[in-house]
Amino acid sequence: MNRWQKIAWFNLIVVILCFIACFILTIVLQFRRILTPPTPLSLIIIPSLVVVAISKLIFRKRSKRVDFDERDRQIHKKSHYVGLWSFVLAIVVENVICVLLIGPRRALDYPLVLLLIVCIAGGIWIMMECIATLVQYSRDAIGEKS
Repeated sequence: MNRWQKIAWFNLIVVILCFIACFILTIVLQFRRILTPPTPLSLIIIPSLVVVAISKLIFRKRSKRVDFDERDRQIHKKSHYVGLWSFVLAIVVENVICVLLIGPRRALDYPLVLLLIVCIAGGIWIMMECIATLVQYSRDAIGEKS
């Protein structure tokens, strides 16, 4: 398992644990208290995104070793595209759900709805990018001979 697979597994576990904690917090506290400032969800979502951002520092490159070749670049590029398109799709779906649940005029009454939409979509972006990375590495390893 190379460095990028370790980073992908770490990020995936952090984001899934964050979503589980947010789901439990949403059930324990009622939905009305979630959207009032300061939101308890932001106390979980924002630190977990910071931990994901510093994951490249946690899994450092070993000295005098190549950790990013052409195949890794292609895998990273494809995974980034999958993550970006899932982010766009998540933003669209979350906005439609927000308009259906709250209404188009009342969505601005809740100031933290936009923050929650972007944070959840960011988590989906990271999760889908990690899944795409792990799938591509597992698929490419079948034909390799080491």
